[in-house]
Amino acid sequence: MSSTDTQTFDTQSRQVLTFVVVCVSIIGVLALACVVIFSNNTPTTQLDTAKFVFGAVLPLLASWVGTILAYYFSKENFALATQSVSALASTITGADRLQSISVRDKMRPLASIKYM
Repeated sequence: MSSTDTQTFDTQSRQVLTFVVVCVSIIGVLALACVVIFSNNTPTTQLDTAKFVFGAVLPLLASWVGTILAYYFSKENFALATQSVSALASTITGADRLQSISVRDKMRPLASIKYM
């Protein structure tokens, strides 16, 4: 398998995993809503049950979706930031550039230095 095939496989597997997690989260929230709505409890008990179920499960499902979104957005931003910093570092610091600057051109004359 070449590196291009591996990258394509990784991209496809990430997309499938993303789709599965998002679908499971949406279906899970809808299933919980249906169970809570159609349960045979009294209205006050049903409200308490809904608060408990959604308070426990909804943050879990939301964190799954949030993790997926953060992964995709941070991956691209991190790659661009790394590329930008590398380009900046290569233009600012370089052994060739330091060797090309003469000390006699950049140093201050002894007469311009003031003593206290």
